[in-house]
Amino acid sequence: SKRSWAMLGGALIAAGSLIVVLNPTSIPVIWAGSFLLGLGTAPIYTVMFTMITDTIEYGQWKTGLRTPGAIQSAVTSGQKFGQGVGSAMIGFIMQAGGYRSEAGVTVQSQQAIDTIYNLFVYGVALIGIGIIVLMVFYHLDKQYPQIMKELLEREAKSKKAV
Repeated sequence: SKRSWAMLGGALIAAGSLIVVLNPTSIPVIWAGSFLLGLGTAPIYTVMFTMITDTIEYGQWKTGLRTPGAIQSAVTSGQKFGQGVGSAMIGFIMQAGGYRSEAGVTVQSQQAIDTIYNLFVYGVALIGIGIIVLMVFYHLDKQYPQIMKELLEREAKSKKAV
C-alpha cells in the first residue's frame, strides 16, 4: 500500500541519517547513510502525489463535490509555505548555533559544527520518524476501493436518471 511504502521511506530516511552516528568522520559511513537516506526518499516521492489525488476522490465521496483544482492549489500553497518556514527555521537554528556566514569566514566554532551535525543527523531522523507517525493515521488506502466503488455506483445512477 502507499502507506506502507511511505512508512518504509521514513524508516530508511531515519536509518540513513542515524547510521552516521556510528562514525561521523568516516566518509564511507556518511556515503552509506546518504545512500539509505536517498533510497528512502524514492518511495516517499513515488506515493506522495498519488496520495494527494486520492484525497480528490475522498472529498467527492464525502461531500459530493469534486474539487481537484482547489486541492492541488492548497497542496502547492502548503508546500511553498512549508519550504519557506523550514528554510527559515534552519537559518534561525544555525544562527542560534553560532554559524557565521560572513564573507571570508572559513572556520566555524565547535558550537556551529555541532549544530550542523545535529541538523544533519537528528533533524533528518526526526523528519523520517515524523513521516512514519503521520502514516500511522493515514487509512485512506484501506477505504479507497470502497470509496471508488460507491463513486462509480453514484455516477451510474446519475447517468440513468438523465
